Amino acid sequence: MKGEVQPRNLARILPQSAVLIFDSAGRHLIVEGGATVARLGLAAEDLLNKTLPEALPEMNLKKLVKAYQAALRGKASHFELSWNSLTLDVQILPIKGEVPSPFMGIAILQEITDILASRETLRINERRLRASLDNLPLGICRNSPYGRGEFMMANPTFLKMFGIESEEMLSRFAAADFYFNERDRQKFSDLLLESREVRSLLMKLRRLDGTILWGSISSRVAYDDKGKPAYFDNVIEDITPRIEAESAYRILAEHSLQALLILQNNRVVFANPAVTMISGYSFEDLLTLSPFEALKLIHVQDRKSVYQSFHNLVRRKERKNHLTGRIVRKDGGIRWIETVNVEVEFQGKPALQLAFVDITEQREAQEKLQRRLAMETMISSISTRFIDLPLHQVDAEIIEALGEVGRFAGADDCFLSFLGLPGTDLQAYYHWRAPHLKPREIHPRGAEFLTFEWVQKELEDQHYLSIPALQSIPDDAKEAKSFFSSLGINSILISSLSSPNKLDGFLAVDMEGTERIWQDEAIQLLQMAGEVFLNMLQRRYAEESLRKSESQYRLLADSIQDVIGLHNLDGATYYFSPSFQKLTGIAVNELVDWNIFEFIAPRSENWSVDKIRQELLAGRDLIFDWQIQRANGRVLWIETHMHPIAEEGSQPGQWISSSRDVTERREVREELRAANISLQETVERLGRRNKDSGLLIAMGDMLQSCLTLEEVYDVARKYCQKLFSSFSGALYLHEEPARLARKVVSWGESELSPAFTKDNCWALRRGRVHVYKNSSDLICRHVDRAVSGDYFCIPLVALGETVGLFHLSNLTVGANDHTYQFAVMVAERIALAIVNLRLRETLRNQSVRDPLTELYNRRYLLETMQRELSRATRRKTEMGIMMMDIDHFKIFNDSYGHPAGDVLLQSLGSYLLKNVRGEDVACRYGGEEFVVILPDTNFADAIRRADEFRDGISRLAVLYGGKTLGGITVSIGVSSFPQHGKTMEELLRNADLALYRAKNEGRDRVARPHKG
Repeated sequence: MKGEVQPRNLARILPQSAVLIFDSAGRHLIVEGGATVARLGLAAEDLLNKTLPEALPEMNLKKLVKAYQAALRGKASHFELSWNSLTLDVQILPIKGEVPSPFMGIAILQEITDILASRETLRINERRLRASLDNLPLGICRNSPYGRGEFMMANPTFLKMFGIESEEMLSRFAAADFYFNERDRQKFSDLLLESREVRSLLMKLRRLDGTILWGSISSRVAYDDKGKPAYFDNVIEDITPRIEAESAYRILAEHSLQALLILQNNRVVFANPAVTMISGYSFEDLLTLSPFEALKLIHVQDRKSVYQSFHNLVRRKERKNHLTGRIVRKDGGIRWIETVNVEVEFQGKPALQLAFVDITEQREAQEKLQRRLAMETMISSISTRFIDLPLHQVDAEIIEALGEVGRFAGADDCFLSFLGLPGTDLQAYYHWRAPHLKPREIHPRGAEFLTFEWVQKELEDQHYLSIPALQSIPDDAKEAKSFFSSLGINSILISSLSSPNKLDGFLAVDMEGTERIWQDEAIQLLQMAGEVFLNMLQRRYAEESLRKSESQYRLLADSIQDVIGLHNLDGATYYFSPSFQKLTGIAVNELVDWNIFEFIAPRSENWSVDKIRQELLAGRDLIFDWQIQRANGRVLWIETHMHPIAEEGSQPGQWISSSRDVTERREVREELRAANISLQETVERLGRRNKDSGLLIAMGDMLQSCLTLEEVYDVARKYCQKLFSSFSGALYLHEEPARLARKVVSWGESELSPAFTKDNCWALRRGRVHVYKNSSDLICRHVDRAVSGDYFCIPLVALGETVGLFHLSNLTVGANDHTYQFAVMVAERIALAIVNLRLRETLRNQSVRDPLTELYNRRYLLETMQRELSRATRRKTEMGIMMMDIDHFKIFNDSYGHPAGDVLLQSLGSYLLKNVRGEDVACRYGGEEFVVILPDTNFADAIRRADEFRDGISRLAVLYGGKTLGGITVSIGVSSFPQHGKTMEELLRNADLALYRAKNEGRDRVARPHKG
């Protein structure tokens, strides 16, 4: 039907909508939009020819039914409706037509759940965007593309960057106000309109206070609906510090002790001398390296991490990262370096800067210390495992321990041989072999190693035998050499297991197919492990002896060899076996009317007579130890077993005692307990050393990052308080030329001398550590013995220079060799940090000072003069400029020689340094020309000051070669700001012209420019 086509077309036009047409009774005649109906949990058939209450009797749809009724009355409705988890936009419209029709109303149900969610997401994103703009470290603004570029908006960073106090003030300014040159703004606008987008354009701008701001600008044009430019969006990064630092960077880098390398387009473009020292490659070598050749400089095991680090910087995942790795020198040597990699701009283009230091010695020391701690921990672990280990597990545990020793030593085999093990079930020989090696065709027996007289003699003389190669075996020990060769052994290390005056066995490791020089670490490892095995052997031998002794006692008990007694509950003794006298030294016939309770209870552990009786009456056996002292004075421990005897159904009336001597067993138990306590103390001591080592490494890292001496002092105080918390101490620094050592850092409770002369300290006199432990030692005069007690004085020496003293006192309790060693290492690190800072300061001074006259150089003059001009402009003050030249200096040089000329220049420099004000700046401009800047000085005062200088210099007496050189005069030209120029170039040019005028008018005078 034609009437049905329109609602069906309407359903297709409206996405995610259902169209329902109903008659005057509210029954649905047409249902379109099946997908939307299905999302409501219905089918079209559920609604056709039914009203809403008939189709959905279980749902509350009163609002929808009322809207249907209103439509039948000719009134339209529009509202939102929640249906299950969906939100619907509902329109109920009446259908009016001239032709009679059964269609009376239409309902349009459109799902808007996702639309509402999108609106909320949009609002949240707008708030986040605004917050991001407000907190972004980049300046962001929007301005008009026409006129002077009036601003439409700007974020807080932009306002702060240009000195605008608030966003309300923004309307007073336009983009043209902040360009250094108005023409630059017009060029930038034309370029942006032509290209539509500009990225990272370097532009010279101006803040409100007139100072220069170098900005990196990225902009784009936004267009309106008609295609005309609507506004410019700009992002500005302040790179002023980077531009100012770029000129100084190369000079500092050339003199830096830290290696600096810059990579650009995967090639080396800059390297300072420190790089060539560490790598062995010249700068020219580095420039010619291809990317593949440069990669070979990195150790193969570190290339992946280095590549990932550079990748993160290039991809801007990181702006800076730290890396520790190895490089391969030109000569093939390996060096450990620690590098800080950062993305920089070099010559206006992105580049990667690598700043690194050689940490090979530090790394080797750390690895050696860590390996030593690991070895001691492993030995302690092996020793602990053998405590209370059942005999049947000993063999397997020994093999496992040999494996740990062999793997730690990096050996192919590890042997353990015990000699003479009578009375034990332990094997005489144990052998571990690395799993990756083939089994030996010939299996040695432990005793064979000691059948050779040369081997046994070497072990007896020095307790170990080190054979780096079979060729090192002497000719008179050919049999031993042949034996080792038959086993395929190329190198072997053997350590003896010895008790006093006896060789109990040996522990050995070997190498096959390679020769090896056995270092001290391997020797110490075998000796420590050997002591553990020997202690285990001796302890196990004692336990075996005890076990067999107990077995014999059981046999004797069967033959009434133990002390057997019969007693009543009151303790009266009816019988003791004859062995009682042998055990106690008391004859049996002396035991008439003897009460065992009165004898045993006072000597037992935690047992009273009443407690013993209660246990026996309850029918329980008792076992307890008690002590007895024999006639010879020896104290024995006796173990007594009490067993109550009772007839069935009655209480015990008697009890049997069985007693034996357990003194040896208790002594062994006490020895084992003492050994365990000793091992625990060793583990705790190793833990403390490990903690101290960690603090020492952390302190070294912090000291390397210090930029000032105050930071060095703070780091020293913090870590010394942790490392030496039980002691008092201080750090003294030299002050020359007073030859004083002044305290800069202290900790602890003792009041130490604030300062003293170097002659008052034995350590500073001798240049070596001075230790005071008792009254027989020499005491330093700066120490109060009653306050400080024992102490260390350790000179702070680095690179051959003694810079101060590290003092540690109150060492009476808790100090040991470990304390001394750590104190020396701490002093070395502090000294190195101080010397490095001083060298850095010396390099800085050398970059701005003239080495001959000690005046500032021309570079410093230009920087300072520009700064003073800006200050004078801002304060609206005047500034004087003097340019002076030594008269007839060439004739002076020709007459007396260039050395005399240098002495004259030095004398003139000294005179200027002594006679200028604190705010004045005296510089050597070049050759025999000098320039003096006089801030806050008008032209008249500058002329007066110049004449004073001229007069004072004419009175100078220069001593050279034992003679006084007189008749020295200078000509001086004077200019003034702003009278003779507003720029540095104008002022220097006018002062120079005035100087020429003074020369032409006869020298030895002060002249001014022609104008003014």
